[in-house]
Parts: sequence; structure tokens; C-alpha cells
Amino acid sequence: MAAALVTWAVDPAGGVNAAGARALLDGYRARAGGVPELSLGTFRGSATGLRNYVSGQVHAVLAAEGVEERRFADRTIRHLLAHLPSKATYRELARR
Repeated sequence: MAAALVTWAVDPAGGVNAAGARALLDGYRARAGGVPELSLGTFRGSATGLRNYVSGQVHAVLAAEGVEERRFADRTIRHLLAHLPSKATYRELARR
């Protein structure tokens, strides 16, 4: 549930789409009969997965060859690092 919320209810600026989060949780609740309890710790796996993805992207930047590949990799990593969810984002999701 935590990974789904982060994927579908967090916008590129790290803000939470409250209506989207509610809709996701309501749909889950309707199908499963309830929603798992959410806490800040619930998002540990999502944050770790994101950390691993960022690490892979940094390695790709460092391995980039050629002007165009380096330019693309640089632009990609800058965008990624500027749009990471914060602890406040995870806290807000946990309150849903």
C-alpha cells in the first residue's frame, strides 16, 4: 500500500494529491474490507527502493560516454534529485 501511495499520489514536486490518495485507499478498502495501518515506518521500503534507483542513476551518469549521453544523463539526474519525496511527504501520506 505504501509503494502504491508513493507511486500514484505524490506529484513531481513531492506534494501529495490528497484526492488521489483517498481514492486509492477507498478503492483498496472497498475491495479488501480494510486498509493496513500506515505510519512513517511503513514507507521505509519505498524510500529504500527509491534510494537504490537513484544510486543506479548516479552510476549511469558516471558511466555516460559521449557529449549527448552525458548531457542526457546529467539532465535526468538533476531532475530526479530535485523531485525526491521528503520525510514530510511520507508523513502526510501516513495520515491518510
